[in-house]
Amino acid sequence: MLEASAHGSPAPQGVLPRAPFSGIYPATLWRKALNMTTGKGASDLFKPVRDLLASVKLTVVVLICLALTSIIGTLIPQNESPSAYLRAYGELWYRVFFILDIFDMYHSWWFRLLLVILGANVVFCSIDRLSSTWKI
Repeated sequence: MLEASAHGSPAPQGVLPRAPFSGIYPATLWRKALNMTTGKGASDLFKPVRDLLASVKLTVVVLICLALTSIIGTLIPQNESPSAYLRAYGELWYRVFFILDIFDMYHSWWFRLLLVILGANVVFCSIDRLSSTWKI
């Protein structure tokens, strides 16, 4: 007795039917999931964002920004009293540093944003680069 396989052709008795995604590797599934569209041409809207997040140039820029801001965060003492900052840097630089949240830089919104961009960049680069070589 023959049973129908997942592709519609009969499978010999005792042989399990093929899974619908057999031969497709996990990275390929991720790539296909990222390219799914709800309508014709919808993927073109997100292609520039995907290309930017999968860019190695973005990785270099974000890492340089993180390195420079970490140097600034090391040179300027963190979480001191406002009066210590006023004495050390004066009122103008105190206001600039306060607006940029330099006094608690590692918890500032822009430093966290750099980390999120780096994380997304690593994920998208991994999906983009490993999809052709990842075999399970």
